[in-house]
Amino acid sequence: ILVITAFGTDNLLGRLMVLGADYFLVKPFRLEILAQRVRQFACETSRIFSEEASALESKLTTNQKVIKLLHTMGVPPHFKGFSYLKEAVLMCVDDGYLAGGLTKEMYPTLAKKHHTTSSGVEAAIRNAVVAAWEHGNTDFIKRLCQPYCDQRMPTNSLIIAKIAEESQVL
Repeated sequence: ILVITAFGTDNLLGRLMVLGADYFLVKPFRLEILAQRVRQFACETSRIFSEEASALESKLTTNQKVIKLLHTMGVPPHFKGFSYLKEAVLMCVDDGYLAGGLTKEMYPTLAKKHHTTSSGVEAAIRNAVVAAWEHGNTDFIKRLCQPYCDQRMPTNSLIIAKIAEESQVL
C-alpha cells in the first residue's frame, strides 16, 4: 500500500504503518520518485505472486495436473476423448499401463467403465488429440512429445505416456 499525503506528522505516519502502509510520500514530491516506488512495489508483488503460484502448483493433485496439461494442449473439455484421455493417463500413472497394454488392457477397461467399445474409446481419444493438434496449442504438444513428433501428430500412446510423465514432473 502506497500512501500519498500532505501531512507528514509522526503520529499520522505511525498510524498509516499500523494500518498496513508499505510506503508513503509526503507532498510535494518528484514524480520520478513516485514512478520508482510504483515500479519497485510492482516487481515485489509479481515476485510474491510468482512464488505463491509455484507453491500452489506443487500442491496440485495428479488429476489436477493432468487436467491442466490437457487444457494447455487445447483438448476440448466437452469431447468424450478428454475424459477418456484423462483417465488413461491416470491409469498409466497409477498402474503403469502401456507397453502394448493400450489396446489389450487400457481401452477395454475404459470401455467397460463407460459402457462403450474399445474402438469407441480409441476413436474418441484420437478425435480429442486431432482437435488439439489442429486447433489447440500445437507448439506445446510438439515440445511435450519431442523428439518423437516434430511435424506429425503424435499417436494416442505417445500422448498418454508423455502426459503421464509430465504430470509426475510438475
